[in-house]
Amino acid sequence: MTIEQNQISVTHTGNGESTAYLRCIVHRKNYLHWYVQKNNGELKRILYIDDNDHSTIYDDGATHNKFVTVWESNVCSLIIKKIMDEDAGTYYCALWYYSIHTDINQQKHCTNKGSVIQMIRYVTLTDHKYTTDIDWVKMG
Repeated sequence: MTIEQNQISVTHTGNGESTAYLRCIVHRKNYLHWYVQKNNGELKRILYIDDNDHSTIYDDGATHNKFVTVWESNVCSLIIKKIMDEDAGTYYCALWYYSIHTDINQQKHCTNKGSVIQMIRYVTLTDHKYTTDIDWVKMG
């Protein structure tokens, strides 16, 4: 399972009229999460996409009025509408793996609630500044 990006930076003015399109290429579909990091602070999840029906589940403070996701083949796009200065930050897409298995011989039930497979510093949305930093983390 891997994800990749082909954009380094997206720059828009924060006038409330621009829309940003951030793309995440997914080589095997699973639960895909979008995060934002502002001013080198903590990562905050914006939303995730259900692997079964591609429905978007929004976290607190995020709404479909601001963020929309679109699947096209193996590409998931995060669309940020009406960009304002406060939307500046580094946006990450992350792929999570979820599994449940049962060991019949020992009568144990094991649940793996999820682990990060890969997270990409996908793109930095800035106000007239560009970045070329791309980091990724693979766990598990």
